[in-house]
Amino acid sequence: MKFIIALIFSWGLLAKEVIHNFDTEVVINYDNTITVTEKIEVTSLGHKIKRGIFRDLPLIRKSQSFGVNTNAFKVLSVLRNERAEPYHVKALTNGIRIYIGNKKRYIKKGKHTFEITYKMSRHIYSVGSGESELFWNITGDGWKFPISKSSVKFFLETQNPETLNFFEGYTGKYGSKNKDYTVISESEEVEVRTNNELPKLTGWSIAVRFPSDQIAKLSFLQALKQDMKLQGLQYKVLSLFLTLFVLFALWYVKGLDPKRGTIIPLFSPPSDLSPAQINMAYLHKNHKDAIPAAIINMAVKGAITIEEGTNICIRKTDCENVKEILSKEEYILYTKLLSDDFITLARTNRLILQEAKKAFEKELNTFGNEYFTKNWSYAIIGTLVAVFSIWHFAKDTGDFAVGAIIGFFEYGCIGYLITRLFSSRSTDSKWSSFILIFPITFMLFHGGIFAYGSIGYSKLYIVFFLLHALPYGVFLALIPSATKKGQRLVDKIEGFKHYLSIAEKDRLDKLNPPELTPEIFEKFLPYAHALGEEGSWSNRFENEVSKSLLKETYSRGPTWYSNSNSSFNSSTFASALGSSITSAVASSSSSSSSGSGGGGGGGGGGGW
Repeated sequence: MKFIIALIFSWGLLAKEVIHNFDTEVVINYDNTITVTEKIEVTSLGHKIKRGIFRDLPLIRKSQSFGVNTNAFKVLSVLRNERAEPYHVKALTNGIRIYIGNKKRYIKKGKHTFEITYKMSRHIYSVGSGESELFWNITGDGWKFPISKSSVKFFLETQNPETLNFFEGYTGKYGSKNKDYTVISESEEVEVRTNNELPKLTGWSIAVRFPSDQIAKLSFLQALKQDMKLQGLQYKVLSLFLTLFVLFALWYVKGLDPKRGTIIPLFSPPSDLSPAQINMAYLHKNHKDAIPAAIINMAVKGAITIEEGTNICIRKTDCENVKEILSKEEYILYTKLLSDDFITLARTNRLILQEAKKAFEKELNTFGNEYFTKNWSYAIIGTLVAVFSIWHFAKDTGDFAVGAIIGFFEYGCIGYLITRLFSSRSTDSKWSSFILIFPITFMLFHGGIFAYGSIGYSKLYIVFFLLHALPYGVFLALIPSATKKGQRLVDKIEGFKHYLSIAEKDRLDKLNPPELTPEIFEKFLPYAHALGEEGSWSNRFENEVSKSLLKETYSRGPTWYSNSNSSFNSSTFASALGSSITSAVASSSSSSSSGSGGGGGGGGGGGW
C-alpha cells in the first residue's frame, strides 16, 4: 500500500501539462479568406490548465504595400471534446486572445481536445509570376507548454485544388531556419508533420503556393466590405453614421450662427459698450485683454492713474462720481482692487487680484449671456451619443476599451483646438497660435498610444476611431453660437474694429472720419486694446497728428499715465502699456505652484 501511495505521489511530481497533438487544417477560400481549424489535445493536471486553454493570435503582420496590415478575424466555432464550449475574446496589443472554457468552472483532470475554427482575411499575397502564397505559422512560438506532435493540412477551395503546392517551411524559435519536418503530400492536399517535439516557446511555419487566378482579386472597396462583414462591423458603421448625423443635426439647429449682416465702418463704439464688454461680445469668452482694457478705460475716464516703474501702480483720483462714469464690471474691478488709495500689481497682492478678476469675469459672463449661448445641454447630448458610439465600437477589446475612450477624448481635444484656431475670432497675434503645437503634439502621441492598445494598426479601425473623435471635437468647438442680437452687435464691432485698424490716412479720407486728436486717441485706446488693434491705432495717431503738437503739448503722454523707466513714445505707447498690464495681472494673480515564426497565424497560448 505504501508503495502504491509513493508511486502515485511520484507520478504527480513527474507528470506535466503538455500538448500531445496540435493538428491544423487550413482551407484557402476563393474569396481571398482562409478558414483555419485547430485541434489541440492537452493533458490537464489543474496546475495551469484549470478552466481550459487560451489561444493568442496576432492580427498585425507585415504588408507588401503599407508596412503593417491588420487581418480581419472571426471565430466560427469552439469545441471541447467535440461539444460546444464557452469562450470569450480579449484584445492584445497586437492581436486577440481567445479564452476557451467557463470562467466559473474548472475542467476535469486528464486529456481534453480543444477545437477552434476561425476565419481570417489579408493573409494571401502575390509573389509575382502569376503566383500567390500563403505563409502560415502553424502553432505560434508563444506556447507555455511543449508540443509533442503537430501536423498541418492545406486545401485549396477552388475549381482547381490540384494547383496547390508545398513551397517551404521552418521549425524552431522565431527566425530559425531549421527544417525538422516531413512533407507527407506536396500538392493538392499539402500535408506536413513535425519530426520531433517542439519545446516551449518554439513553433513552425509552412508556405504553400498556387496560381493567383485561383482566388478572387478584390478591389479596395470589396476588401473593405469583406473585412467589415467578417468582423461584424455593420452595426458599428450604422452607429458611427447615426452619431455623425446627430452631431451635425444638433449643430445645424442650435450651433449655426445667424447670418452676418453688412459691415459698415463705425467711428465710435457700438451701443456705448465698455471695452471689456466689446471684448466679451466679440470673442464670446473671457480674454486676457479684458482687464487691461478696463484699467486703461478707468484711467481715461479719470477714475485712476497708472504709474509704470518696476511694478505697475494703480492709484485713485479725486473723482467723485466714479460709479456713474464706470460700467458695471469696471466699477466692480475698481472697488475690489482699490479698497486703499492705491494697489501695486505684484505677487504680494495676489489674493486681491484673484478675487477682483473672479468678480470682474462673473459680471462679464452675465453681460455675455444676452449675446451668445454655449448650448451646454446640446453639447452634453452630443457627448453622450458620441461616447456611447465609441464604447460600442471598442467594447469587444475588453479591458483595452478604456484606452480607446481616453484616446477618443484626447483626439476630440485636437479636433476642438484646430477648429477653434480656424473658425473663432481672435484679437491675439497670429504667432500666439503656434503655442497650440505643443498640446496638440502631446495629445497626438499620448492619446494615440492609448488608442493603439485597443485598435492596433488596423487601417479600418483607425478610420473608425478618427471619424468618432475628430468630428466630436469639431462639434464641441462649433456648438456655442451667437444670438441674433449678438450677431448684429458683432457686425457693428467689426465696423468699429475696421476703423481702428486702418493706418493709412488716404484710405480713411474716403470714409470721412472725425479728426483724430489726442482726446479721441485716448478715448478709443482701451477699445483698440480690447480688439487687438492697439498697434495700428498708435501708428494712426503718430501719422495723423502734427509733429509740433506731439512735441509741444503731448510729449509726456496722457495726464493719467507716468513712466519712470522711459520717455513717452506715442507709436509704441498703446502696445507697451497693454502688454505691461496684461503681464502684471497674469503673473500677480497666478499660483506658485523570416524563419520559423514567420507568416500569418502564430501567436501562442497557455492555460487558465
